[in-house]
Amino acid sequence: MHYKGQKYRYKKQDVFGFKDCSGNDYRIYLNEKYHVLSRENIFLYEVTEDVGFSEMVVYETSYFFSEKLDSRIYPLTKRYLDWVYRKNFEFVRRMHVSFGKDEDLANYEEKTKQYKLISLYRQSIGWEKL
Repeated sequence: MHYKGQKYRYKKQDVFGFKDCSGNDYRIYLNEKYHVLSRENIFLYEVTEDVGFSEMVVYETSYFFSEKLDSRIYPLTKRYLDWVYRKNFEFVRRMHVSFGKDEDLANYEEKTKQYKLISLYRQSIGWEKL
């Protein structure tokens, strides 16, 4: 890390998170780097990995979530969301009605400038209207 002209080195296990030179926030969890996508009600993360073969470079993005900023990070699947938010029956119901596949859980709505999953959660707790 560079700060005010000085260079610092830290072990991943000693760092909670950081902001890169482009202004992107990251959280370190179990020595892995997670790009923070949303900090609203449900914390959403992505990890993009190079899974290229020989001369062809291919990137694969996986999505994750946590209930709180400092809580465990889970894969973004309906199964894990069911478990973590099991006490919010309305959210779980809306999620199953609105998303057919796990891959759809990370859908971003340009119109509202937020992730659809976050919008559903906010509706389930009365913060947004349908």
